[in-house]
Amino acid sequence: MLADFHKRGDPSTMPGPITVSECETQASQFATFDIMHQLRPRLKEQTYPDALDALKADGARLIAAYMDGDIVGCAVFRVEFRLAYGRMVYVDDLVTDTAMRSAGIGATLLDWISSEAKLADAELVVLDSGVHRGSAHRFYFREGFEITSFSFKKRL
Repeated sequence: MLADFHKRGDPSTMPGPITVSECETQASQFATFDIMHQLRPRLKEQTYPDALDALKADGARLIAAYMDGDIVGCAVFRVEFRLAYGRMVYVDDLVTDTAMRSAGIGATLLDWISSEAKLADAELVVLDSGVHRGSAHRFYFREGFEITSFSFKKRL
């Protein structure tokens, strides 16, 4: 149904409001796999629970966005302290179902994360985005983000 709405654009079939909640059970965490896999295709269903456990051990939190009971987006984030920024929230991953882009899901997830950041006395929300993700960059600019640095990596 969600994909059908997006293709037709028929307001009478518009899904209900977007809700966000933290994925605290293994079942709710694992339920995000199909959406996360859209952003991270190298992830394997068999090892996803172990990957989430490793993230959680490092202080990361997983949230999911729902419409009519279906997961339509998810995000991983963590509260950190860095000398460059002070107390901040870093967003590891933010993804919405490709069939539901531009439906306010990403903005709702970022609003939820921003609220958590304020509760944690963080002053910034920081994220990286692949250089090839032009539509994501336009979205982040619309949401008030700015490019402040380059991110470098080196394979070992």
